[in-house]
Amino acid sequence: MESGRLIEIVRQWVMKADHDLEIVRRDISSPEPLTDVLCFHCQQAVEKYLKAFLVYNQIKPPRTHIKEIKAIRKSFGLTQDEFSELLGGGAKAFARYENGTVLQSKPMDNLLRGLREYPEMINLYKKHSLKVA
Repeated sequence: MESGRLIEIVRQWVMKADHDLEIVRRDISSPEPLTDVLCFHCQQAVEKYLKAFLVYNQIKPPRTHIKEIKAIRKSFGLTQDEFSELLGGGAKAFARYENGTVLQSKPMDNLLRGLREYPEMINLYKKHSLKVA
């Protein structure tokens, strides 16, 4: 990758991580900080800083590629929200995985690889999925 492009991508990841930490800085001193949200944004910042490090060092993480994630989801005829609800990871997890904003966790990656190899596993998740009204 061209060094100018590489630096720009790294800069974007760092900026996104800094924004997550700014949210934490603003809310942590409030009278009633939303600790679950703060933890989420700290985790997001770490992932983005790690992504910047990997991009800078031209290391490709051994995770399921975003195009593969979308293909796996679509093979089941599910929307991003439906797939998130079924498999977990948060309300907009698959939107973030598929657009590359967030790198899926290792357990989620293992789950996706399993579904790719053994698509019939989706029936187990559908069978045991709890619907919240």
